[in-house]
Amino acid sequence: MNRLIIAAFVLGGLTIAIDHLVYSLPDWLAVPLFTIAVILFVTGIYKSTKEKTDRQSL
Repeated sequence: MNRLIIAAFVLGGLTIAIDHLVYSLPDWLAVPLFTIAVILFVTGIYKSTKEKTDRQSL
């Protein structure tokens, strides 16, 4: 699993866990954190797919 995907899961999971278990995060903080997590996830999937196709073409 790509490091970006792991970072996305950690960031998204921490955002959700803190919001539900510790205290409610304000929307101005929770939305950007979760958006960054989604961007990291999509970027990680793209890089993993690109690396896999690059390895197969060799």
